[in-house]
Amino acid sequence: MTPEGWAVTVAFGAVATAIRQWESRPRWARLAVFAAFLLILVLKGTQPGGARARADFEAARKAATAPVAVNP
Repeated sequence: MTPEGWAVTVAFGAVATAIRQWESRPRWARLAVFAAFLLILVLKGTQPGGARARADFEAARKAATAPVAVNP
């Protein structure tokens, strides 16, 4: 798992625990924490797989768009 994946996993546990323990907190505070967590998930989801998967994707895209040499 990538460092980003571990960070999201730890953040998920921390946020889930915080929301549960914050029952006495105002509703807006709990919603703000939850919204921040969702933002982290969305931003992490924009690059699944990490740098290695991105490099593989770029190589495949370059190979797919390379001009084809045709012998006349």
